[in-house]
Amino acid sequence: MARVPESVLAGFISGVGLRLLDGQLPELLGFNYRVVDLAQMLNRPTWVHEVSWVALGCGVFVAVLVTSTTKFQRFPAAIIGIGLVTLVSVLFNFDIERVGTLPSAFLPPRWPHVEGDVDWLELLAASLPVSVLVGIEALLSARALDRRSKAKDPHDPNLELFGQGLANLVAGLFQGMPVTGVVVRSTVNFQSGARTRLASLIHALVLGLSVLLLSRYLAHVPLAALAGLL
Repeated sequence: MARVPESVLAGFISGVGLRLLDGQLPELLGFNYRVVDLAQMLNRPTWVHEVSWVALGCGVFVAVLVTSTTKFQRFPAAIIGIGLVTLVSVLFNFDIERVGTLPSAFLPPRWPHVEGDVDWLELLAASLPVSVLVGIEALLSARALDRRSKAKDPHDPNLELFGQGLANLVAGLFQGMPVTGVVVRSTVNFQSGARTRLASLIHALVLGLSVLLLSRYLAHVPLAALAGLL
């Protein structure tokens, strides 16, 4: 990764941003059109009539609150913004799309089992590209964060990949998806004032407790509010 050109790193981060925009803009506007679809319909803006202005207001409120309080690193703007939007949307029964039903417990760990004949070479060929991409994304994200934070003690790529591999092994036992380090979460973490590895451990603990204790409340969070944050 030390030999990766800066232009590749910049292109990677820009691609992540564009992909994020493509996924979240429809949620923010409250309809199913993608950014590509909107670009093709600019000459006939009838899609404006399909915009959910309530959803747009929720998302814009969160976005403005987060961006306007960036200089107050200790101020939990994201949590407060999403909490306020969720409370108001529930009290006034806004007709907008929400997170929906979430599990309130972890699945029991189980050793992976594949029924029938398995072509292991085909399985390996399908999983190898995912492993490579996940590793590359994690290392590029770590390098981008080092650059942003001007870290005196940069990340250890070997330790990063070892930890990620261990996390994916454990996630597989709980029927989870492959995980990787990403620029979005790391950047929000850094902007919130995090400077040590303890932030990642607290992050994982809070997510776990949220699943166990807050799933019925998180189900009411408007997707537009999350889109505004992202």
